[in-house]
Amino acid sequence: MASSSKKMLILKSSDGHEFEIEESIAVQSITIKNMVEDDYTLIPLPNVNTENLIVIIEYMKKHAEKMDSNEEEIKEFDKEFLKDKNYQNMFELVVAANYLHI
Repeated sequence: MASSSKKMLILKSSDGHEFEIEESIAVQSITIKNMVEDDYTLIPLPNVNTENLIVIIEYMKKHAEKMDSNEEEIKEFDKEFLKDKNYQNMFELVVAANYLHI
């Protein structure tokens, strides 16, 4: 029987925490995709702290689940996802998302 295992990557935050994530989800980030193309499996993210990386991973996983959804559903998800974030959190997430090209 063929193995259906998925390639996993490890994302390492600026403060040293490591998170395992499926490559197919992580490559939503152009920065990560470029590192994967260079055969990295441990992806250091020096500009993304743990708190923001947790949020970004959650966001990428949800977007991967919603790939078959219509544009309106995705926009609604994005709006709800960011609803409870304060200005400081939003600023940090924008900086991290910009670095990751998400």
